[in-house]
Amino acid sequence: MVTAMDAPKDAAQSCPHGEQPPLQPRSPFPPPAVPSTQVSADILSIAENDRCFDCAAALLPSDAWASVSHGCTLCLACAGLHRALGVHLSFVRSLALDGLKPLDIAALREGGNKRFRLFLEQPEHAVR
Repeated sequence: MVTAMDAPKDAAQSCPHGEQPPLQPRSPFPPPAVPSTQVSADILSIAENDRCFDCAAALLPSDAWASVSHGCTLCLACAGLHRALGVHLSFVRSLALDGLKPLDIAALREGGNKRFRLFLEQPEHAVR
């Protein structure tokens, strides 16, 4: 019987099925968030995102918030109201303080205040 001690040193690196790349260790941490300064200006440059979706207050990059689940931008006061609804209804993040995940950024870029407003104005989405 051949043991690990008897095997040639390069045998541990070879694979009978062909050459395999070395395994990279997996990180237990999620991918890093994108810096908020570049994201804030990018999100606020989308049509109608320079104002709060709920109250139409003008937004500055330093105090803008976003509902990632709705894809719209909010002021601090309205963000507090959305946060009180719970994350299962409106997941709120600060564009200046919180690092956004790539999936959150994609949701905000695909959405926006204008698209969300048009969605809500469609008759089939009306609250009865």
